[in-house]
Amino acid sequence: APDLGTLDPGFNVDIITCYSSEIDPAKLDKIKKFKGTVKKTFPKVKCAIANLPAGEILGLSDEPDVDYISPDRSV
Repeated sequence: APDLGTLDPGFNVDIITCYSSEIDPAKLDKIKKFKGTVKKTFPKVKCAIANLPAGEILGLSDEPDVDYISPDRSV
């Protein structure tokens, strides 16, 4: 999502990360590698909600198994 690129790199943000295949421990460890915390997983739709510094989002999005990342917005 384009608006993620405008955030202060040190600001922690809740994101939804969706994967190209099933969520497994290795994928969740990658979130931790980028200084993130996994808040909740949704295995049926291959997504996870995590909190991490905005400056780490680009690195996580470059992982080959990540389809896309978007902010976890209120609905």
